[in-house]
Amino acid sequence: MPADAEAQNRNYILRYIVSIMVSVKMPTLPQKIKESLRAIVDDLCLQESVIGVGLFGSWARGDASPYSDVDLLIADRRNLPCEIMDRLEHDGTFFDLEYIPERWFSRVPPTIDQKIHELKILYDP
Repeated sequence: MPADAEAQNRNYILRYIVSIMVSVKMPTLPQKIKESLRAIVDDLCLQESVIGVGLFGSWARGDASPYSDVDLLIADRRNLPCEIMDRLEHDGTFFDLEYIPERWFSRVPPTIDQKIHELKILYDP
């Protein structure tokens, strides 16, 4: 199989898996947020350095209001010196992206312990 076709096939499979994970793990999310979440996680899982994505915070706990932002914890294989925060807006919903280095999983810092406890995994290749 040519490299282009192989990459397209991989991308299709990843998008399919993300779609299933978002639907199964988060059946109570409003449709608009599910669609935005799928699009964002689709983009994240295509990045070489991303090795996992999970939902935490009020939407993961089930106590979100219609105005709550969506919190994503992103495991990254890059040698990040610390966690990196990013915020983006997609279709009227705000998403907080928190990138953490892969090495933190061998010794979880207290600052992310609660986040990992309530984490709903959306992408784990």
